[in-house]
Amino acid sequence: MERNDRITHQEVLEILKSLRKGRGIPPDNVPASKITLAAGLSRLYAFRRFERIGNPDDMFPAIRRLIVQCTASLPDPTQRLVLWIVLALDDQLPKNLSQRDRTELTESTLDKRRAALVERWSHLHEALSKGNAELRPEGNRQKPPTARHLRRSGELTALAVLAKALLEAPGNGTAPSVRAGPPAQSIGKVVVVGSVAMDLTFRVHDFPPHETSTEASSFKVTPGGKGFMQAIAAARLGLNTALLATIADDEYQDLIIGQLQAARVDTSLIRIANKADNEYLEGEDNWSGTSFTGIFELPLGDSTAVNFRGHARITSQDINAASARIASCDALLVTFEIPTRIMQELLTMVAGLPPDRPQVIVTPGQPYVEGNKLARRVLTHVDYLVGRRWEFEQIFSKEHPTLPGDSLYKHLLSQGVKNVCVMNDHGSSVYRDMADVITENPPHHLYTMANSAISRDAFCAAIAHRLIEDPTGIGDSPGLAEAVRWATAAMAQAGSEFSKAVEAKDETPAFNSLPNRDDVNRRLETVNRVAKSPELAAENQRDDSRRPN
Repeated sequence: MERNDRITHQEVLEILKSLRKGRGIPPDNVPASKITLAAGLSRLYAFRRFERIGNPDDMFPAIRRLIVQCTASLPDPTQRLVLWIVLALDDQLPKNLSQRDRTELTESTLDKRRAALVERWSHLHEALSKGNAELRPEGNRQKPPTARHLRRSGELTALAVLAKALLEAPGNGTAPSVRAGPPAQSIGKVVVVGSVAMDLTFRVHDFPPHETSTEASSFKVTPGGKGFMQAIAAARLGLNTALLATIADDEYQDLIIGQLQAARVDTSLIRIANKADNEYLEGEDNWSGTSFTGIFELPLGDSTAVNFRGHARITSQDINAASARIASCDALLVTFEIPTRIMQELLTMVAGLPPDRPQVIVTPGQPYVEGNKLARRVLTHVDYLVGRRWEFEQIFSKEHPTLPGDSLYKHLLSQGVKNVCVMNDHGSSVYRDMADVITENPPHHLYTMANSAISRDAFCAAIAHRLIEDPTGIGDSPGLAEAVRWATAAMAQAGSEFSKAVEAKDETPAFNSLPNRDDVNRRLETVNRVAKSPELAAENQRDDSRRPN
């Protein structure tokens, strides 16, 4: 389907012109007539999957979030300001406005809002650019427009630019994030501690050999990182999820926060860092706040990556400030993306909590480098260690560089880890002790590990879901086996959907791949149906015999 074959620029513009009238589309108490009118924007490319997988009740909030995100992405601050006022995007106004200014700029009629904007033109531009001269637009040095000129020219221009941005919005910017949000009856409390990176993805037909180059068929820049993706994965499964992370005060922060909020992830624990308040520069002059991941992705989704850790990282103060939230959550998901010292402080803090402390699920990726390893004593505080074999090998690479087979997992258990969850190309195996190993390999044609990172994130979120949904049942072997079966179904669903999204040339397939509860249950029903069918089971055995070991 082409991007613009469902709705034209003029149609989008006319809808926006109508939405600005009266009270506009404020954060709450939006008239039913505006909700009905805004539904016309559901034909945008960004919502191409929503009609199949979305909740109709979520459509208007999703549309408004997309309008907010696209407005925030506009390069001209004056156009952003005009749109905030005329569309009544009250929650986007500069925070340093007086109560009187805010009241008059959020009047219930368009004419009054427009008049208030003209009257405060220079003042608002100064408020918008305060502290950042680079953002200071020409608008605060020009004579303010008349209300009539604004209505006939500047306002329409800004709306037209926004209409174009809405038409060009990627298919996973907002709509699939709505899908990611928890249903009306969300459960539990989850805190994810990790990082957010910007993924630079090059889609290539083959990896270039040494000392050669190759041309990418596409390139995209999107938010990512294990903490970011695991938070969205947990929210999509219906868990009340907060992300504890630090992001840089740069051009990416609005996109990152917008994506998380659209996914209904609580962003109140995220700190915005700049060069002045960060402890990780260590004498360096160059501030590089945002972390980046360069990803080379093959046509079927297999990939290899290189990571750059920026200076915007979690500190001890961040952990201490969030200690109450951490103590009160049901499950804590942590990744090795955070500094080693902070990981040790966090796990030690959790170990000191009462017996009903949160269950700790740790992802050892990207593995810590030599000389900066995790102290073995804190491994005793890890309930579930989830990763692939090569990641586990890095934990003990200096002590035991070549631990064979299951010996590696036995060694992890001997260090105090309660459960070692091993992701592989066939499914998953969970080691509770060497006499209690649970292996779940779904039928070959129902499972793919095209993107092991996405599959692993789905598995972690699914284990958290089962721990919260049935905290006592998972403690015994049958209960754990059922939890692993459900989590592996989530992993299989994510891998399968990722492959489909890549094949369909989806611009950011990861966001569209993470399953909700219904997706996982349907996948598990299919797996069970195949297992009960002698013919299908025989076919699966033939497939298994052809799998590489």
